[in-house]
Amino acid sequence: MIDQLVGPPVNHSHLTHMPWVFVDDLAAHLARARDNEAAIVEDISTHGFESYVALDLEGRSWRFAAARPTQPR
Repeated sequence: MIDQLVGPPVNHSHLTHMPWVFVDDLAAHLARARDNEAAIVEDISTHGFESYVALDLEGRSWRFAAARPTQPR
């Protein structure tokens, strides 16, 4: 269950860090995020690695990246 947020919106413009989450199947992860109406800020792009960016419920950015096949679990 997801509770409704209360209070005034938080200004995250001063944040300097973004969490990274490595997933095994990036395209499937993005599809599930879209199916659940996630706010996608940046579609899958490649910059030496594949990743996309989404916002959490409080408007903070998270980067989801494809895990390397040799990356430990």
